[in-house]
Amino acid sequence: MASKTNAVRIVQQKKYPFKEAFYDYDPDDLNGMHAAQAIGFPPEQVFKTLVAKGNKNGIMVLCLPVCCELDLKKA
Repeated sequence: MASKTNAVRIVQQKKYPFKEAFYDYDPDDLNGMHAAQAIGFPPEQVFKTLVAKGNKNGIMVLCLPVCCELDLKKA
């Protein structure tokens, strides 16, 4: 069993409903679409977290479905 991440601790503390899903993965293929398929969830319900640095807004933390690509102009 994996140890708790800070994200899991936060959602538990806030009492948000959530479900953890574990799967075997290939460290050379960390594709979110593969993760969604492995856990049997639609890609629209599996999220990736990206961190970007903008020229005007500084650091941004973005969460989007694994089936989507980041559009920096919209971010």
